[in-house]
Amino acid sequence: MAEQNPQQQNPQPQQGAQAQNPQQKAPEQQGPGQQGPGQPASKLEEKARQLTRDAAKGDFLKSVKGETDQLVASFATLSDDYRQRHPDLLATWQAQDKEATELRDAILRAYPNDEWRKLLGRTACMVHSDIASAAEKLDKAHVKVSKSERDIAAAEQKLAATKERFASWTKPVDALTKALQANDTELKRIRALLTKDGKERIPVLYRFWFHFLPKHYAIALDWGSYGEPVKAVCDGTRPPAPPGTPEERSVYLVAPAELEREVDAAMADYRRDGERLADLRADAALDKAELEAARKRLDELRKGEEATATRMLQDTIECRPKAAA
Repeated sequence: MAEQNPQQQNPQPQQGAQAQNPQQKAPEQQGPGQQGPGQPASKLEEKARQLTRDAAKGDFLKSVKGETDQLVASFATLSDDYRQRHPDLLATWQAQDKEATELRDAILRAYPNDEWRKLLGRTACMVHSDIASAAEKLDKAHVKVSKSERDIAAAEQKLAATKERFASWTKPVDALTKALQANDTELKRIRALLTKDGKERIPVLYRFWFHFLPKHYAIALDWGSYGEPVKAVCDGTRPPAPPGTPEERSVYLVAPAELEREVDAAMADYRRDGERLADLRADAALDKAELEAARKRLDELRKGEEATATRMLQDTIECRPKAAA
């Protein structure tokens, strides 16, 4: 094949412009995440992304390892303490349950003919409904936020819940004692309200069904047999169990032999949610970096548009054969 004269080849203004402008990268110089439109990420870029996620995940695992090691070292003592205290804790709850039954009967006598339900339906249930509506509107408003930010916010909220649950299972006796003491205080408050009349007594309806009973049932062993008090009052239904599953419960009056199962499940969920959040944060950081790189590249192209076009036009002129004199 005969060698072509460089001046007779078709001009390539794009390459020529980039050769004369060192600030503009050639296509082959693009870094990770800067592929052209429609180009999938390469295997190397996907590996780089995974390494970034693993590094973020490692920071969380360093933290959870210390908590796990401490729990493992103290579990024998924790389990023995819980086994010894369980009968007393259960007896306290049963006594409170008996008193709750007495108080419920007293309230029904004070507000007969289903008056208590009608009063709650016109007041506390409406407020409860307004709160649910406001939460729904807030959730819809989140749609305007970027998906990664929404995912991270949800993951942070979930991790906070699982961390609190994990913490409660690392000290079950303390957590149950605190809950029972709080419920005992509430029972006394309800009993005191029943001694009053009119406007001073009527808050007992809210305190008993909306405040005390949910917390009382939350630590019961067989919580599924009680249903959800608020739904039972406001919707007239009795669901088989509160939302969630037994595996997602915070500390409750579990049988001593089942304590290890609950602690293990709480620990596994805590680690899972922590790793999930680390993944989302790493992905969000990478996505933001790619977005900034793309934005910077676009700005550079726009700012240099006239100069680049001029050079391309000039290169085209230079590549043409000169006219004969």
